[in-house]
Amino acid sequence: MSRTETSAETSPRDQAGTTLHATQPQRVNTHHHGRATARSGRALRPKESSHSSRWRWLTPVLAGSAAALGAAVLYNRQKTRAAERRTPSIGRFLNVDGVRLHYIERGAGEPIVLIHGNGTMIQDFTVSGLVDRLASRYRVIVIDRPGYGYSSRPRQLWTPRAHAKLFQRALKQLGVEQAVVLGHSWGTLVAVALALEYPALVRSLVLASGYYYPTLRADTFLFSPPAVPVIGDAMRHTISPLVARAILPGLIKQMFAPAEVPERFERLFPKEMMLRPSQLRAA
Repeated sequence: MSRTETSAETSPRDQAGTTLHATQPQRVNTHHHGRATARSGRALRPKESSHSSRWRWLTPVLAGSAAALGAAVLYNRQKTRAAERRTPSIGRFLNVDGVRLHYIERGAGEPIVLIHGNGTMIQDFTVSGLVDRLASRYRVIVIDRPGYGYSSRPRQLWTPRAHAKLFQRALKQLGVEQAVVLGHSWGTLVAVALALEYPALVRSLVLASGYYYPTLRADTFLFSPPAVPVIGDAMRHTISPLVARAILPGLIKQMFAPAEVPERFERLFPKEMMLRPSQLRAA
């Protein structure tokens, strides 16, 4: 009986002792866990603030960039309007396959067609005096290539053959069955394509300062971005006209080198027309 009483008396104490020992580590762990959490909380706050401050500059940069691009668009639009006011269209218009072509016609006699190069327009031939001299003997026809001057440029791949097809139909509308064709610079590619595709149309072929063999040219990469869809559309209305305006004097000097830029060209050629977004895309 004493054994039973001892067992009964000691059992609650053992249970209490066991409970006490079991609960004490939990309290200690909870205490340490709370301190650890507090420490981790204190440690995280500076990191979070550092992370947010690292990106705090992004908002003003984006806002400033958007404002600068918006200002560039307005500036280029104003410059384009001013250029077209100073240099209105000097000829008439034809609608050929959805393309509105601007052209001039001077003189009488055997037809001669002048095809201008890259970046220029009808004025390349009028300012030089070539049209006036030829008009004394020929019926002179000069057409702004698609995208240049006042001719439109629908989105498509404007290869020399595409130009040739357009020009043949334009000349047909003008009643030209046979003509002497002069191509200058990039226009020589169009003149050659016209002779190859429509040999009955081209009576004689005159090629001036043309491209006759494939050549690796650095300016191809320089001038191509404004023609890229979407990205190029944004560029040609914002930064491309500004860059082109800065480098244009050097490019003109290089075109005439080693000779000096003619005073007549410098004074009369409408250079601002070359800097319009539409013409940069065509070039």
